[in-house]
Amino acid sequence: MSLNNLKQVLRLLFKEKRITIINIIGLSVSLACALFMLLWVQQELSYDRFHTERTGSTGSKRISTTPTRSPTM
Repeated sequence: MSLNNLKQVLRLLFKEKRITIINIIGLSVSLACALFMLLWVQQELSYDRFHTERTGSTGSKRISTTPTRSPTM
C-alpha cells in the first residue's frame, strides 16, 4: 500500500467519524461473539473427557478395545 493510499484512507476515516465508529463497534462485537462461540464449542467438546469408562447415548457402557492383562504370579 503506497503512502498516498494510506493518507486517503486516514483522511476518509477522520472525515466520516460516525461511520468509522459504527464499523469499529460492529467489528469488535463480531470478533467477541466469534471468540465466545469458539470457547463454548471447545468446552462442549471437552466435556466428560476425564472419565475412563464413558457411557454411550443408549446408557450402556462401551466395550474397551484394549485387552486387559491377567496378573502374573
